[in-house]
Amino acid sequence: MLSRPSDSGQQEAEDPNIHYPDSDGEPLAESDYQFYPFTDTVRALGLHFADRPDVYVAGNMLVYYRVNDVSARLAPDVFVVFGVDDHLRRSYFVWREGKAPDFVMEIASEYTVNNDTGEKRNRYAELGVSEYWRFDPTWECLEPPLQCDLLEDGRYRTVDLPPDPEGNIRGHSQLLGLDIYAVPGETRLHLYDPVKESWLRNLPEAEAALRDEEAAHTDTRAELLLTRAERDDLRAERDAAQAENAAAQERIRQLEERLGNQQSP
Repeated sequence: MLSRPSDSGQQEAEDPNIHYPDSDGEPLAESDYQFYPFTDTVRALGLHFADRPDVYVAGNMLVYYRVNDVSARLAPDVFVVFGVDDHLRRSYFVWREGKAPDFVMEIASEYTVNNDTGEKRNRYAELGVSEYWRFDPTWECLEPPLQCDLLEDGRYRTVDLPPDPEGNIRGHSQLLGLDIYAVPGETRLHLYDPVKESWLRNLPEAEAALRDEEAAHTDTRAELLLTRAERDDLRAERDAAQAENAAAQERIRQLEERLGNQQSP
């Protein structure tokens, strides 16, 4: 049984001579099927909590959970921690931070699915991870492809996530305050904010939206400048017409005056 920092009365002193590697030598992801949902989800959650300095979002980072034991580690594909400072880390140390991750998601593959649903699941429960999610982007390894476990009295209870008539699978994360969707035929997850009634964007989508907004702003500014230029042209044309009219009136007055002088005895 793993011990949590809050469970032990006396924390073992950390040996400063022990080096904790920040890489386990494993590849970032086995294939595109794992890479894109993992990176998209981390980026989307990072943007979602960007204004929360007390929320830390990371992925594929080593989480060390027992002091002075470099073998006691996990590398969640996606994890979120509430109540810790949001700053750059090489690794996450449970005893230094004072708590384990609150939310974990593993992106399953045929090589990891047994560990994701077996030993790793048990370790997350022992560490006190409140929500443990699993997603199979191939829709071949897990049934259903999206799964959620909630920690209750130290044990996980699997939440029933039945598909809707279109085959979509939806679960709600109470911790994140978000709905999580798995759509048949799609390898990425969709995250929805029911409060704001909007879908979360990952980084490429947010950058594309920003470019669209900047382009629209540029177009609007160009239209305003064009309208202003057109208005200036119309004003200049009006002023020129008024000047021509005044000159014509003056010529007519002079002609009439000259004619009047010629007709005088």
